[in-house]
Amino acid sequence: MHYLTIDALPDLSAAQMASAHVLTFQPYGPFGDPSVVQRDNTIAYFQNRGKTAFDHVTFAFDAVQDRSYSLSSDNNANNNQYPFLVLQLYDKFGNVVAYSNDNLAATDTVRDFVAPYSGKFYITPGWDKSPFSSALSIAIHGDAVRPAGENVIGTAADDRLTATAKNENIDGGAGIDTVVYKVQQVGYSIVKHGAELRVQAGVFADLDILTNIEKIEFNGKPLTITYNDLAQSLYIAYFGRAADPKGLASFQDQLIGMGAPRSANELAAKYALDPAIKGLIDSFGLSAESKLLYQGDSKSFVDAIFHNVLNRAPAESGLKFWSEAIDSGVLTRANASLSIMAGAQSNTSPQGLLDSTTVANKIDVASTFTFALDTVERAAAYSGSAAAAAARGLLASVTNETDVMYMHAPITAAINTISAPRTSGDLNAPERAGHSAAAIELVGVPSADGWFDSL
Repeated sequence: MHYLTIDALPDLSAAQMASAHVLTFQPYGPFGDPSVVQRDNTIAYFQNRGKTAFDHVTFAFDAVQDRSYSLSSDNNANNNQYPFLVLQLYDKFGNVVAYSNDNLAATDTVRDFVAPYSGKFYITPGWDKSPFSSALSIAIHGDAVRPAGENVIGTAADDRLTATAKNENIDGGAGIDTVVYKVQQVGYSIVKHGAELRVQAGVFADLDILTNIEKIEFNGKPLTITYNDLAQSLYIAYFGRAADPKGLASFQDQLIGMGAPRSANELAAKYALDPAIKGLIDSFGLSAESKLLYQGDSKSFVDAIFHNVLNRAPAESGLKFWSEAIDSGVLTRANASLSIMAGAQSNTSPQGLLDSTTVANKIDVASTFTFALDTVERAAAYSGSAAAAAARGLLASVTNETDVMYMHAPITAAINTISAPRTSGDLNAPERAGHSAAAIELVGVPSADGWFDSL
């Protein structure tokens, strides 16, 4: 079975694996009450209550394929001196498959890791060797096989379906359907997995699986997802990155107002027929960010799009087809990225099927990334060339074999990168120094100081 490994991090050595302390699972209930039904039904746990700290201790546990596990590592310290943690999870070969590094607290967490095989996994909790460490612990919560959940089926009309404190499979059916949560979005995990949205509050909360839902409402605030896939496709095709929350909402509103089709293929077909759609697509293709990403003659232009969208060079025949279409005027540069994206999504050749899977996986990862920008601070941090580069780097790692369920750590790392404090000297310099890097902007909307207009 194929699964993601994080090769940028060092492997676990054979000696570390051989000396690992094996954790075994026991029945689990809140505060030891096994009568309470919940999603997590087993726990493996280790705690050192003395004042002796451990450095690079390795633990092991046996997982069951397709079962979900949530891991946490604590290094509680006196006097608020919290050492940095790097919790890492390894497969049976010593490759890193997930990690967490939250240096703002004394706890690191890897949430809902789905085991790709049955067998041994290893953990290094990242405890710092410090005299201040007084209580070191590591816990693995093993999920029960998810209960079937209550099935909630919408009607052909526009439905408002209220989520409850249970596992629920909510299918809106036809119409414009809204799932209502009576709490704020902050703290909720929203993962796009194919046609499903998996919504969950926290590590150990109930899980809702949503299909055919156009809006999610948190505490009265709607999150529109009607054109989520198409809007993310445009951002990937033209900018190589995930949408920012405001941009995603803005372009979905515009697509809704136009009554636009929901597929890239149909949208590309309407480019020459519908002035409103043409204007929208041109705002992407003629934007400063896209122009800086795609430069050169027609062949260089097409080659850059292929590498950005599909992670590969075009075949000679494809390069000739697309570049000649641009040179002849049949295809505008502004429409080229969308047309190549649409072609990849609808191509049924062996290579085309691989490409369409790559695009679908990028949409899943991009969507999950954008949903995770769920605070004012996180959304505001997603601006500037450095943030754009981090988001592009995340999507560049996505292939036809990527599963978003294994992408929690890379998505979290990308968000932590863009959220890290920057010095005043690097806030604007990358965008202005020789105009060498693309900055994030609302497409079609000039920047406040008019700088984009001068490019």
